[in-house]
Amino acid sequence: MRRFAIAVLVLGGVLAAASLTSFARDPDWGGLGPVAVSPDGKTIVTGGQNRVLYAVNAQTFEVTRRVWVEARIGFLSYNKDGTRIVMEDEEENTEILDAATLQTVKRIGKAGFVDAARLADVMAATDDLSYKKQIRFFSMTDGSVLGTAACAEKVSCFGLNADATRLGVLTMSAPGKENKVEYKDVPKELSGLARKEFVQKNDGKTARLFVYEAPSGKVLKDVETWYSSDSSGMLFMDGETVYVVNYSNENLQVSTSNELKLFECQGSYNYGRGVSDDRKAILVGGLAQGSYTKVDGLSGLTFQIDRLRGWPEYFGGFAVHADGTGYGTTSSSRLIVISKEGKFLKSVPVY
Repeated sequence: MRRFAIAVLVLGGVLAAASLTSFARDPDWGGLGPVAVSPDGKTIVTGGQNRVLYAVNAQTFEVTRRVWVEARIGFLSYNKDGTRIVMEDEEENTEILDAATLQTVKRIGKAGFVDAARLADVMAATDDLSYKKQIRFFSMTDGSVLGTAACAEKVSCFGLNADATRLGVLTMSAPGKENKVEYKDVPKELSGLARKEFVQKNDGKTARLFVYEAPSGKVLKDVETWYSSDSSGMLFMDGETVYVVNYSNENLQVSTSNELKLFECQGSYNYGRGVSDDRKAILVGGLAQGSYTKVDGLSGLTFQIDRLRGWPEYFGGFAVHADGTGYGTTSSSRLIVISKEGKFLKSVPVY
């Protein structure tokens, strides 16, 4: 038991460091990572470290197709009508696949860190892979370029709203005018979100939040914030409201009036993260435990999956179907099914 506890502590430390320093879009962890469900709910696609794209029957959970894709898979999404699948690899190249044959119909070189607004058939990606300063908008069906947004600063994370009319961008933190308080001097009576907010407001660093019109790239909002996120942040917009959900579970909501609010999803660290196509539900998970959070009210429900023997299993990614059913993947190459009520329903190995 002592050896197991030490292993978990070492694992957590290594993964935290990796999430803070890695710029590549390869899968965050081992096993499976990205997952997507077809609009008709009949097929699930997933992949990850072993360079295989899997198509899974969503009723029987049998693997119906396996395609070797040469590179590790970092992102997957169906397009609006389900005829195409967008797949990003570890070198930040994006391919548009025929959903029926899983064959490539369009390859876009150096289009990385993809975020998809599936309901609008639009995706955003960057060709400036180190700092993500230039973000382009593409059709998810034919890969045509729709527009460009340019940022003057290094970008931490970016994401679209559901109808692809807005793009939110959070820059990397930098020294600013903010007061700096040493961590040892943080008031001892503060705990939870109050303590995290105090640290954020007194760490001497600021970041900027931009909102762009899409796909024109026109700047609609430029706000200096006391909040900064680790590089694993998932940014999305629900209408005009911006959300950032990251590994450390130090998440942010920015209202239309630019009010900043920290929030936590139920659980500890968010190893795997995902948001529904309509931007109304957040799914995250850590070690065997996850939570299903409704954006309205930020109320969350926790779920616990059945445990495996041996090395700890952690979540890799999530997708949500239009009917509210959630699908998660794990480092042990399992597919997890979660009900719209946030309850664990099923787990199946994918290999």
